Amino acid sequence: MKLFFAASASAAIGIWLLMAFGMPEGQPPAARPELSVGAGASDCIVERKVDDAQCGELCLDSTVAYLAEKFGGVSKGSCAEIGYTIFDHEEKVSMGPLGESTVTVYTEPPSLGASDCVVERKVDDADGTCGELCLDASIASLAEKFGGVSKGSCAEIGYTIFDHEETVSMGPLGESTVTVYTEPLALAADDCVVERKVDGASCGELCLSSAIAPFAEKFGGVEEGECAELGYDQFDHEESVDMGPFGSSAVKVYIKSSAVTAPSVASSF
Repeated sequence: MKLFFAASASAAIGIWLLMAFGMPEGQPPAARPELSVGAGASDCIVERKVDDAQCGELCLDSTVAYLAEKFGGVSKGSCAEIGYTIFDHEEKVSMGPLGESTVTVYTEPPSLGASDCVVERKVDDADGTCGELCLDASIASLAEKFGGVSKGSCAEIGYTIFDHEETVSMGPLGESTVTVYTEPLALAADDCVVERKVDGASCGELCLSSAIAPFAEKFGGVEEGECAELGYDQFDHEESVDMGPFGSSAVKVYIKSSAVTAPSVASSF
């Protein structure tokens, strides 16, 4: 950023010349005001300039600012307003006959959606959800150390049902989108309800959460109880069936001891 405000210095020289030799013909003469450059000016105007992935910010007196904008390639406003929020360093720049000014240089936060994205997750046991987000490789290790997250997707630990998205603050790194997942309700749990369905010579049996068992009984043609209670006492095989938005579940297929073969019943669930 050493050449950051080089053009602004030229503008400052232009101001000095105007004060030294007067305004152009046809303009009223102007007094020579005391020009102040820097954050200490009472009528300080914040100006910025972006150069080489950095944004430099300084404060100019109102008598200087408009000419700096016209000739120096700067624009009014802070660096933070255009996404440059990470402080990098300060440097002194020459403003010609107006002396020096301090420029504060900022950079953008690391991109959270970059190609070197690292998927991180965090489980909230209180509400049974898993939050998943993508972090730049440059900050992922810090998030793991101090943010209580761990590397990997929610699906890897059984949270496969999309619930919602939310925006979370990453402090000085800006914001990131977290995708929240829950576990499939169809998975066997402590409140497992055994359901069965008979199809010809076979009976399919699976375990559903009590939260969805009533719906399965009402719309899925299943009933509560074990296949053995109906005489289907010989295990035949196990199949995986799609439970729609509830994921998939394992169905154990039984036949009666006297039966030799049994057709698949998974398609009937």
